[in-house]
Amino acid sequence: TYKVEYTPYEEGPHSVEVSYDSAPVPNSPFRVPVTEGCDPARVRVHGPGLQSGITNKPNKFTVETRGAGRRV
Repeated sequence: TYKVEYTPYEEGPHSVEVSYDSAPVPNSPFRVPVTEGCDPARVRVHGPGLQSGITNKPNKFTVETRGAGRRV
């Protein structure tokens, strides 16, 4: 199993070609619709987990994305 990541910079239809050892992987190229992202300036975060935290322990905080973008 392999993990592939990419960051699109433009909205619209994209075609992602993936190959292994110079051969396309099955079903490549992959068609990926890219839609408008969110506005990080409109995202709000609050809660005690932001003030202090302990490694490998749950730290509680809230991320509010309402109004930051489409379907966020």
